[in-house]
Amino acid sequence: MLRPPFSLLSLTRIFTFIILGAIYYSLCGDGDLWRKIFVIMAMILLIGNHFLQFSSQLVPYHKWLLAIDLVLIACYGVLFAGQADLYLIMFGILAVTLFIMTDQKSVHYTYTFLFFLIWSFILYFTYTKTHHFDLPSNIVNFMFIVFCAGVGSLIRKLHSARETVANQYQLLSKSHQELSSVHDQLRLYSEQVEELTVIRERNEIAREIHDTVGHKMTALIVQLQLAREIMALNADKSKETIQVCEKLTREALEEIRTSVRTLREDDGINTTFLARIQNILEEFSEMTKVQVSLDITGDLAKTPTSLQPTIIRIIQESLTNSKRHGDASQCHARIDCQPDFIGISIDDNGIGVKKVQPGFGLVNMRERVLEHGGSIQYESNAGKGFKVKVELPIKTFHWSLRGTQ
Repeated sequence: MLRPPFSLLSLTRIFTFIILGAIYYSLCGDGDLWRKIFVIMAMILLIGNHFLQFSSQLVPYHKWLLAIDLVLIACYGVLFAGQADLYLIMFGILAVTLFIMTDQKSVHYTYTFLFFLIWSFILYFTYTKTHHFDLPSNIVNFMFIVFCAGVGSLIRKLHSARETVANQYQLLSKSHQELSSVHDQLRLYSEQVEELTVIRERNEIAREIHDTVGHKMTALIVQLQLAREIMALNADKSKETIQVCEKLTREALEEIRTSVRTLREDDGINTTFLARIQNILEEFSEMTKVQVSLDITGDLAKTPTSLQPTIIRIIQESLTNSKRHGDASQCHARIDCQPDFIGISIDDNGIGVKKVQPGFGLVNMRERVLEHGGSIQYESNAGKGFKVKVELPIKTFHWSLRGTQ
């Protein structure tokens, strides 16, 4: 961790060295030329070394640069032994710098050992020179050094925490950008799926019109031609043929209305899924005079968009079959919305059948269900109506992101 060379802490460190150097310079007598030269050279080296210590290009050499400060401060203690204990303040500054520069325990232990070794030598040298030992002053100065070491450690931890927060913020920002990009891609994918679903649904409707209405219209043309041929020969037979034509026309018209209603509902962008189902039931009941009811379990609004057209067509086809083939007067639909699947059942009180022979409508319904990986069952007995049961699975997707470190 490096601090800018002209920060408040760095300037304070420089000025402290200058002030202490000036005090030591004032302690030199007129004949102490060598000590004066040492003080001047030591200040130049300490200040120059200061800028080197905070250079990011010299990080591997920081502990050796600190060693230069250690040697210069030790020289102060020896050269001015017995005159001033200000060198211990310099050791305090060195302690702050050391604990800011590195958190390596081995470096801390090494410099701590060297400090005690140098301090012991200076105390011994001072005692042999002055025969005096100022214990209170040395204890106070030592506690100052300990305090400086603690301050340096706290400063380093503070800045390390800031750097960690900054790095985490960058990672979060990057993750947010990635999530935004993924969200846009998923939204685009959802729109494409919805568009393809509508296109597929309309293609299905076109196929139904061709297969059902086209088939009935072809049969109608044949019956009309037959009626024209036998009209003059057999009036009764001609009347029966015309009745068949009327029936085919009504069935074809009903198929056309069903397809047109589906197309109109697909264009109703602002119509909710529930409203579309209700409209289908209301229109069917109004057209056929069949009593219909609907039960819903769970949250219908969570139904995937891709399943909604299939559910609507299942309900439409089941209602149509209940009236056309079962002559039912009542129909009941149920939709069960579960987390893993959606269940649909439609039953009526029609005439029923002993054996279910799937026609075009039931076959088409089965194909739709199988396309979504679902299942479909038919239940019927003579005189007991007809029932359709469908289960459509809800597919789930899991998206995971891992930030780089």
